[in-house]
Amino acid sequence: MRIGIITFHRAYNCGAMLQAWALKTVLERMGHVVHFPHGAYNEAGRVPPVSPLRNRARNGSLPKRMGSLAYRLLLAGLGKKFGVTAGNYYDAFRREHLPELECEVADFGRHFDAVVLGSDQVLNPTLRDWVPYFLCREIPSGVRKIAYAASVGEEPRPRENETLAMDALSSFAAVSVREAFGDFRVMPDPTLLLDGDDYDAIAEPFAHRREYLYMYSCEASRFEIESAREIAARLGLDLLITPTHGTYGRKKEKNVSNKISPSLMISYIKGAKCVMAGSFHGAALSLVHGKPFVNVIPDHRSTKRVSTLLEAVGEKDRIVNPDHGIDEMIARLTRPIGPDCFLRLDESRQEAMAWLEGALRG
Repeated sequence: MRIGIITFHRAYNCGAMLQAWALKTVLERMGHVVHFPHGAYNEAGRVPPVSPLRNRARNGSLPKRMGSLAYRLLLAGLGKKFGVTAGNYYDAFRREHLPELECEVADFGRHFDAVVLGSDQVLNPTLRDWVPYFLCREIPSGVRKIAYAASVGEEPRPRENETLAMDALSSFAAVSVREAFGDFRVMPDPTLLLDGDDYDAIAEPFAHRREYLYMYSCEASRFEIESAREIAARLGLDLLITPTHGTYGRKKEKNVSNKISPSLMISYIKGAKCVMAGSFHGAALSLVHGKPFVNVIPDHRSTKRVSTLLEAVGEKDRIVNPDHGIDEMIARLTRPIGPDCFLRLDESRQEAMAWLEGALRG
């Protein structure tokens, strides 16, 4: 079967690209031919690197805007060589591992037998990289539409968001979600459908002379950085911190590296003694690789995405926030993942594979 995956495969975000790659890999192992349609949405789903200068100049005077443009062109020219921007690494990963097919939505019938609306927050219109394309309303009627582990985003959600998503999903042949929504089946994120060895195919060689604590964070907030430094010192470990999108010109901080890509993220996790994850996929991939970890929430916002995952495998107490002291964080971080967790994870994989096969066959 010819399958097109619609998801955030162009986002400059390791988790977004890795869940796209994982779903492609799973479908290919089932015997399908898989592509990511592109051109139909004019690079929708791509989050460009943002420098501090760009933020300041976005609505500024013409000289400031011109200065910002010159600065970004300089970064683009020097970024790959000196590690100023991670965009080069993301683009390289996409070109090598996420095969695209240029086609408009109206032509999907000539290229695909089915379209899979992939995981991540593809149904959350509050994201700045979201466009109505992800509702899949204009796909020709002859193309089978299914949604696998799609997410509407964190609760509480505006009622109009839920109505928009529910209305769009009503035209799908089969629907599963990543976090509870309506009466749809909950399925694991695609990154959880593979085991640690499967990721060796995309891991970039990386070696560190001493044992280290790795932190992968969406923002690398002050709370996360300071907590990670104290914990690493207490455990006698080196420390490596990588923000999701790289540092992009911000002042260089000790232990914080802007050298990040999907391939490097995998290598950093595989080589770590333990992991402090500041994102859903940081937790998911630590779990897949059997690394002791905690998921760090720097404030008291909703944790629905992560808690759904960790509840399903019996590891919910790996979520920590500023209410937990360093001693408690260390205790949770260093506790090995229990065997029951892997049994539950394996059961969810089998259930997901069976659901995918049935949804595609109809």
